Amino acid sequence: MLEVLYHELEEQQKAEASLALNISEIAYSLAVSRYHLFLSIRYRTNKQFRDPIGTNQLSKNDL
Repeated sequence: MLEVLYHELEEQQKAEASLALNISEIAYSLAVSRYHLFLSIRYRTNKQFRDPIGTNQLSKNDL
């Protein structure tokens, strides 16, 4: 009886550890996605200020 309870507790701890790992991976992925979105928005905003006419010509800073 005690061995069965110990085994169930061990399985529950493994499941909780796996869930915690999955949550941390999702949080990391979300943080990376938000950062890439931030960089994309910042680049587009800066590009509009560098090229207000919309000629899309590269400047020295783009190279």
